[in-house]
Amino acid sequence: MISRFLLATSLLFVAAGAVFAQTPFSGEMQCTPPSPSYSVDIPDTDGHSAILQQTTCNWTQQVQIGPTKTAQSVATLSADVMPTKLTGNGVNVITMGNGDRVVIVFHTVIAASNKLPQSAEGTFTITGGTGQMSGITGKGTFTGLFNTDGSATYRLQGEFVLPKPAGQ
Repeated sequence: MISRFLLATSLLFVAAGAVFAQTPFSGEMQCTPPSPSYSVDIPDTDGHSAILQQTTCNWTQQVQIGPTKTAQSVATLSADVMPTKLTGNGVNVITMGNGDRVVIVFHTVIAASNKLPQSAEGTFTITGGTGQMSGITGKGTFTGLFNTDGSATYRLQGEFVLPKPAGQ
């Protein structure tokens, strides 16, 4: 009985430590129009297509993660496109100020008018990183507004956990 209590108590402290180690954040990035951008028509209904796009983003409101800040991102999106809505998934690779990287997997729904994006919302999961960002995890949400040239501004908010380096 006592060993079960000790095990349960130990698990509670481990879980509490994980909760308190989460760091909330918010940031903003300005993204260029997608390039490259590929589109393939799907012949089931008018205006239906699939796309694959990549865009480069600069962080206009940087996020501090550990000893460094976000600098630039490359986001790659594959999406199902209808005249009024795009639904897609992608990967955003963030390069930090020191050259380390953070990998984010995202899901988005984009409101469109005549297949031109207007606004976006979605969720993301931080799945890992390199260098000092190795082992990072997290999650959050984002919104985006598009300009007529295809450029966009995204606002992100969420939380991350950055493990302490070994030996600390």
